[in-house]
Amino acid sequence: MVEFILYCPNCGKPLREKMFFCPNCGYPVLVDRSLLADELAGLTYVAKPILYASDLAYLFGEHFVSRFRWVSPTLFHYMMFPAKTVLPYSGLRAACITLIVAIIVATLIELEAMKLITIEFKPVKRFGLFNTVDVYIRPVGKQVFEQDSIEHMVLEKLEAGKPVRLSELVADVVGGIPFLKGLGLVFISHKRMLKRIRVRLHRKGLLPTSDGSKVDERYRRFIDLYKGEAARVLWLLDTYAMRDKERFRRLVDKILETLLTPGVVMSILIVVVCTILMWLL
Repeated sequence: MVEFILYCPNCGKPLREKMFFCPNCGYPVLVDRSLLADELAGLTYVAKPILYASDLAYLFGEHFVSRFRWVSPTLFHYMMFPAKTVLPYSGLRAACITLIVAIIVATLIELEAMKLITIEFKPVKRFGLFNTVDVYIRPVGKQVFEQDSIEHMVLEKLEAGKPVRLSELVADVVGGIPFLKGLGLVFISHKRMLKRIRVRLHRKGLLPTSDGSKVDERYRRFIDLYKGEAARVLWLLDTYAMRDKERFRRLVDKILETLLTPGVVMSILIVVVCTILMWLL
């Protein structure tokens, strides 16, 4: 009888069952005996790396993006997020901004379900004239996540223990020019956030490259092991949306507002410049 052994995907050392961290290098793994259920002998069985909601939302993007079909791309979407991206599992193409919104919302809802944050909605009067709602993220717990994850970036922003405006949080997660972040402007290529996730998943051995191409059957078999975890995050997302559609809509609208503000500003500047040039000529 052949005894199959699971190995750490980071350092290659053997692991025992029910381990969550490699005792040699500390890499977070999930030792799952189902990984050994393969008819081929002589293979090196690798433990399943632990993934978070942001990773699952990218890997199974077609299921998460479908929850946000009502986020229809507009002219401002295409000005700031012009491209579509290839979803690695299905090979389908999705609007980058829709995928980014899905990843951020799934991450926040998962963190709230873990009792690490609360999502608060506060009515405010903008410029003393317009009634609107601001969204704040308040820290209520602590947990260690891998440093290259979106979850780590969110909790790192909340380290001071004070509530943070969602627009500031989104600007940090997506990226932006430092002196403009305070204004909620995200002048940056849409590719940076998605590439960060792709590189992370590539390092974990779930994607063959970090260029955003579709995976082959060999990688799909390994990704299939995460379908149950993706279904759990989707259930959280659907439950949140059904429980309070208004809050869910406001959460998504605030993220979109943060992402699209630069497009609006750029449009105004273009109109002003063109008007001045026409007047001078």
